[in-house]
Amino acid sequence: MGTEPSRPEPDVTYSVLRFLDPEQQRAVLTQLGRRTIRRGEALFQAGRPADFMALVAQGALELTVSTLSYDKKIIVAEIGRGSMVGEEFLVSPENGCYQYTAVAKMDTEVLVLTSDIMKQVVLRYRELETGLLKGVCRIILLRYHRATDRITEIFS
Repeated sequence: MGTEPSRPEPDVTYSVLRFLDPEQQRAVLTQLGRRTIRRGEALFQAGRPADFMALVAQGALELTVSTLSYDKKIIVAEIGRGSMVGEEFLVSPENGCYQYTAVAKMDTEVLVLTSDIMKQVVLRYRELETGLLKGVCRIILLRYHRATDRITEIFS
C-alpha cells in the first residue's frame, strides 16, 4: 500500500481524536501515512485481514456489505472528511478482518494508521492510548445506534 508521510490538515477535525488535546492530536497526525484512493477504488474489502485503520482527510467513502442470500450489496454508511474507517484493526490487529468494503465515492485522501505506527505513537506518548480508544469506542457506539435505528425503521 503506497503511503507517504502525513501533513496534518489544519481545518479537519477527526472525530476519533476528540479526547486528545491539540498537541496530542498533532503528535498522532504527523506520524500517519497518507494515501490517495481514486474514485471507485477500494481502500479495503470485507473479509480481508484488518491491517490498518484510516482517517478521511479529503473526499468520501461508501461502506458496503454483501448479502448471503442475494448477490446484492447493502450500503452501510457513507462517510466523509474527519471520519474513521477500519476500526476492526484496533480491536484485533493480529487476526481481525474488515467487516465491510470501503470504496471511494470520489478521489479521496486518507491518513493511514498501521500497527507499527500505533506502537510507536503509544510507546512515545503513553497517555494517548486511552484517548484514542475512547474516541474509537464512541464512534463504534454511534454507528451501532444508527444501525439499530435503521433496522427498527425497516421492521416497523
